[in-house]
Amino acid sequence: VMIDIEAPDRKNFLKRMVRFTGIEEEIHDLTGELWSHELSEYFNLNANWAKNDKMARQFMIFLSYTCNLSCPYCFAKDRKEPDLPLNRAIKIIEWAQENGAKKITFCGGEPTIYSEFPTILDEIQDRELKTYFATNLLGRPEVLDKLNPEVVESLIVHVAPMDAYKEKQWNSFSDNVRKVRDKGVHQAIRINMFKKNCDFAHVFHLAEKYGLNEIQFALTFPALNENNRFIPLREFRSMIPEVMELMRACEDADLRFVLSKPIPLCLFSEDDRDRLIYRVEFSPACSVFTDGCTHNACISPTENVSPCLGLLDITRPFSEFNYWNDLSSFCSQEILPLLDRPLFDHCPDCFLFERRLCQGACLSHKNIEKVS
Repeated sequence: VMIDIEAPDRKNFLKRMVRFTGIEEEIHDLTGELWSHELSEYFNLNANWAKNDKMARQFMIFLSYTCNLSCPYCFAKDRKEPDLPLNRAIKIIEWAQENGAKKITFCGGEPTIYSEFPTILDEIQDRELKTYFATNLLGRPEVLDKLNPEVVESLIVHVAPMDAYKEKQWNSFSDNVRKVRDKGVHQAIRINMFKKNCDFAHVFHLAEKYGLNEIQFALTFPALNENNRFIPLREFRSMIPEVMELMRACEDADLRFVLSKPIPLCLFSEDDRDRLIYRVEFSPACSVFTDGCTHNACISPTENVSPCLGLLDITRPFSEFNYWNDLSSFCSQEILPLLDRPLFDHCPDCFLFERRLCQGACLSHKNIEKVS
C-alpha cells in the first residue's frame, strides 16, 4: 500500500496510521526505508502525540438513566435505576482524580437534565479537571449557562431522527446549539444508523446553519436485552453502501466524517477501504483496550462499574476498587477475551485481527453471542 502512495498524500496517510496503535514501530521503519527519514520522524511525532492523548486518563459516570427523548436505538433504553446521589457522584469524581484521571465524562440518559448537574460542573472546574460528554442539548437554561470552554472540552451533540422530537423540542435544540457555539465550546454532531434508509437531511441543514464541521457516525449496537433497535452483524455488509453514501455526502459538504464504532474493513471494497484509510477518522478497533483497558470504564447510578458502554451487564461494585490498577485488572479480564474472539471464519488469518487492531464490531455484539 505504501509503495503506491504518491508524495503529496504521504503525510495524510501517516496521520491515519497513528490510529493503528500496535504497529507504530513497523510503520516508522517502513516510512524511513521507502520514503525518507524526515517522514519517519514526522510519523513518530504524530504517533507519540496520539499515544499521549489516548493515555489522558478518564472515567465515565452515569448520573441518571432518565432522558427527555425516547430514541428507539438507545443502549440504555428501558433502564430504570434511580439517579446517582450528588454526594456519591462527588466521591466518585474525587476517587478518579486521586487515581490520575484528567477527564470526567458523563453518560445517560441525558446528563444535562440531572437535577444537580450545575453543581457537578462546578466541582469539576474547581478540581481543574475537564469534561466532554454526549448530550441532546435539551437541558435546562441554568445548565446551558454552565457549558463553558473552561470546563467543557467538547460536546458530542446527539441529533435524533426528526420524529423523535416533540412539539417545540427541535426549535429549542437548534437554539441551544447556537448558544453553545457562541460560547466557544466545540461541538461534534453524533448520528446513529439503526435501520435502512435513515433520513439525515435535518442533520446536514443543522451543520450548515450553525457552521458545525464534524459528524460522528455509528451503526447502533445492542443492549443486553436487545430491546433497542440496532443493526445486527448479519446486516453490516448490506449497510456499507449507505455508510459510503453518507461519507461522500459529508465530503461534499466539507464535513469531517468520523466512524465512531468499529466496522470490519474486510466488508468494504478495496476502493472503499482506501477511502476510509486516507480520508476518514476511522479505526476497526475502538479505544476500549487503551490505557490498560480502562479508557471506556464507566460507573452506573447504582455504583456498579462496567468495562464500557457496550458491556453494561458485566459489573462489579465500585467499592471493590481501591486503586486504578484494580480497575485495569477487572476491565482487562473482561475485555481481552472478547477482543480476541473472531467474528468471521477468516479473522484468524487477518493481520489486523492478529495484532488486536480490528475487533470487527462493538464488543456488545460478541457479548450478546456469548450470553446466548
